[in-house]
Amino acid sequence: MAITVKNIPDTSYTLLDSDDGLLLRFSAATAVTVSCPDTILEGFTCEATQAGAGQVTFIKVGTTQFVDIREPVLRGTGAHCAITLDADALYKFNGEFTVATFLSLINKNAIIAPTVNDDETLSYSVGSTWFDNVAGNIYDCTDASTGAAVWKKRDTSVTYRTDLTTSITLTDNDDKSIIYCNNAGAITVTVDTGLKDAFSCKLIQKGAGAIGFAGTATLTGLSATVSANDWLEILPEGTDTYTVIGG
Repeated sequence: MAITVKNIPDTSYTLLDSDDGLLLRFSAATAVTVSCPDTILEGFTCEATQAGAGQVTFIKVGTTQFVDIREPVLRGTGAHCAITLDADALYKFNGEFTVATFLSLINKNAIIAPTVNDDETLSYSVGSTWFDNVAGNIYDCTDASTGAAVWKKRDTSVTYRTDLTTSITLTDNDDKSIIYCNNAGAITVTVDTGLKDAFSCKLIQKGAGAIGFAGTATLTGLSATVSANDWLEILPEGTDTYTVIGG
């Protein structure tokens, strides 16, 4: 599911039920205060990122309580967190509060190709992926500059192969491929740095052996399969950095 971005330029904001499932992008140049009311529906979840110079401070309202953190504050452009609300107005925060990094945005529900205006102001970054579901094309962002974003159309031709070993090292030849991993023992897939730009591939567990990862590249997201017919897809996030999704 694609993340919908809500840009918030204000220095004072109160979370709303309608923010459920959104990425809240706080772009003010000065300090921002976000009120967390006790009236938000149970099960609420959203993400927040500091896009401007102003750090973002979350405060309690009414009977609201914060779990495992005393003062949730985003400090630094790019700092990011996920927010969830359990019963009894208990808010949970999890993320990079002081580090200017967050997962590259993936748009899975687009119906047109990206333009130069699908840029950093919408929280896209180098490594973001765009799926055009009408034309059937996939694009990777190589430059997210405001008003001048560059999206490279991916070669979506797919090859298939079956590997019966327990040790697989991915190479450039595996780009855009689907690999059926079929072994009774645990399977280690090595993903090293130096693979071609926008490298991606899909791994499917066909035997009893679960698929796991090794190597020098940076992988975030899922780390292993659990049972037969589970799959993992390696998607480019940046140079030698990948996001792993699956099901």
